[in-house]
Amino acid sequence: GEGGTVTDAIEFLVQNWAEMVRLWVRMQHQGAVRSRKRRERERKQLRILVGASVERLASMDGVDLDMYKTVVLPKLLDQLTNSEDAIAQ
Repeated sequence: GEGGTVTDAIEFLVQNWAEMVRLWVRMQHQGAVRSRKRRERERKQLRILVGASVERLASMDGVDLDMYKTVVLPKLLDQLTNSEDAIAQ
């Protein structure tokens, strides 16, 4: 089949990124105290994935600085502000 557009890819990656951020926030508040080290290690790994997603969005073919500033960054910021979570923001 035919692939999607750059806009489709951006939408997919932003949605994926938003879900990772939500998971990162939820992971902070779950689990017993004894599993804290494991949870923090998993959160650190997820934080790396969140950052890699932002990097992927910035370096996609078809995404120049103007598109990043006018399309990608506002979508990321909307996801953060709509999360209403101080930690994620």
